[in-house]
Amino acid sequence: MNKLIRMKRIIAFTVFVIVMITSAKSQTIIGKFDGPSSFEKVYLYQYALLDHKFISVDSSLVRNGKYEFNFIEGEEPSQSKLRLKDERGLFLWTHEIDLFLTGDSILVVSADSFNNARVLNSATNYEYAFLNEMLQPAQQYYNSIIGKIVKEEKGIPADIMSSKEYIQFSIKRRKDAKKGIYKRYEDFIKENPSSWISLYALKKRMGDMDIPLALAQDLIGILDDRLKQSPSGLNMATRLDNQHKLQIGLPAPAIRLPNANGK
Repeated sequence: MNKLIRMKRIIAFTVFVIVMITSAKSQTIIGKFDGPSSFEKVYLYQYALLDHKFISVDSSLVRNGKYEFNFIEGEEPSQSKLRLKDERGLFLWTHEIDLFLTGDSILVVSADSFNNARVLNSATNYEYAFLNEMLQPAQQYYNSIIGKIVKEEKGIPADIMSSKEYIQFSIKRRKDAKKGIYKRYEDFIKENPSSWISLYALKKRMGDMDIPLALAQDLIGILDDRLKQSPSGLNMATRLDNQHKLQIGLPAPAIRLPNANGK
């Protein structure tokens, strides 16, 4: 009798797994090189939220200039990269495609490499391209200021560069140069509260650790509820809550640490 019950449970669990797998929405990345290409494989990387880094998840052989990836749609669009290797088997870090795995079947078109590649047939990736277009002038300005600072500092005596006054001056210049980038992230979020790319933009804005707490709270408050309740949205809300608890003037949160005797 016990064996029969166990067998029924196993069958029920197997059916449940099959239903879950078949009901999950399978999506596709279809890529093609318009011109002749020497690359044999394309590699797919996804951003791991818990590890805070990109990890390799799949590879696809290039046949007649075409390659394909199949993936299961997740709770939220997954920030990902397509990468290539050279003839020595080393990744070409300057030849990457940034994209988000979404509910769309994505088309990637490029020439003979990933330079000037286009990600098509995906509303989320179109929004990502639009954000990058918004950022471009501010990013170019920031890069020019940083290049100028680096060039100037080659002729400044070491004792001056290490002084408190110069360090504060240098930090202020860098922060000021980045204000344009900050504003574009903030503008995109305000204008696109229902876009998954706004969640990405908020993550980038908060990642600089130079955002006032009140502003971060306002920006996350703008987002649609489905974005707030996503894994990334909940993660950012937790970060903001922890940051709020550590503000000067508020009671310090309780901590639990071993004493000198290990208790």
